[in-house]
Amino acid sequence: MTENSQDSNQTMHLKEALRQVMRHKNQALGKVAHETQSLSIRDTITSHPNWQAAQRILAYLPRKDEPNILPLLHMALDEGKTIALPQYQQSNGAYRPVIISHLEKDLEPGLYGILEPKSTCI
Repeated sequence: MTENSQDSNQTMHLKEALRQVMRHKNQALGKVAHETQSLSIRDTITSHPNWQAAQRILAYLPRKDEPNILPLLHMALDEGKTIALPQYQQSNGAYRPVIISHLEKDLEPGLYGILEPKSTCI
């Protein structure tokens, strides 16, 4: 194994360990605290000049244990911003950004049941 692949492998393990720690912390939060933190994150993002100037946004669809940014995505669409979300590509086992125009109509369950753009989206 090369040094780069060992570093990459170690990084992947560290990232997964960090994700697990953060999931446990988020699960320990009550519903009100989780929504309060999600609101704080959304407020921080929308007040940033880069967000205000952005015409295109690359985002993710949150799981229940992740910050709820869905209102942020609705706001972006209402403001005419272009949103791209990750879509899993079975052909190469990777994700690619796909533009959506509607959060409800353009999504379907993908890998692991996580919502992602339908195959009809570009």
